[in-house]
Amino acid sequence: MGVWLIVLVPSAVFGILCTIFIKKKWAIFVSGLVPWFSVLAALLYSVYVVPYEAMDASMWPVAQFFGGNAAAFAGVMSYLLGTNLMGNKKNKTEGKV
Repeated sequence: MGVWLIVLVPSAVFGILCTIFIKKKWAIFVSGLVPWFSVLAALLYSVYVVPYEAMDASMWPVAQFFGGNAAAFAGVMSYLLGTNLMGNKKNKTEGKV
């Protein structure tokens, strides 16, 4: 349970920070890609850099599939929630001429 908090809470915080600091249309992609690549970097570091004595099957691709997608989902959803709650000007002016 604690691992999911480590993955999801920073991703959600990053999504909110993207809402606050990035005022471009591509901010939603950043809020999903950075957490996904962060999970990938942490997994690759733990698999290839940290020494481990046991010779067992490496499950990092499965962990990346579930953990990375969950992190990306948390980042994007928190970005969208922050955008709706803060009422950014970009959402108010898109439909106007």
